[in-house]
Amino acid sequence: MDGEVTPLYPPYAGRLISDGRAFGSGFLVSGKGIVATCWHVVEGAEEEGATLTFETLDGCHSFVTEFRGQKNAEHDVALLWPADALTYTAPAAKLVSTGAVGGPTGERRTDAA
Repeated sequence: MDGEVTPLYPPYAGRLISDGRAFGSGFLVSGKGIVATCWHVVEGAEEEGATLTFETLDGCHSFVTEFRGQKNAEHDVALLWPADALTYTAPAAKLVSTGAVGGPTGERRTDAA
């Protein structure tokens, strides 16, 4: 651990931003910039034409995403794709069952009912 710095957040965790404010969270599941989030977070975004930006919690990376209709409302899951071709070099998240993704403002834990 000599001189080693542990990041506060994993490099694949992030927040979704629209109109300059964070409104949801998500995480990268692919090196191509595919973001997994909860369906209830982005529901209606495609009808409203909203621009959704994904920003990693460490603030090092951000990119505009688009919703391409890939969702599972029953399981409350949606996928967002980068609006432009992108190769993300940080590792993608390992999927585990947790009950909640987390808060959009960087909270370390979100309790799910």
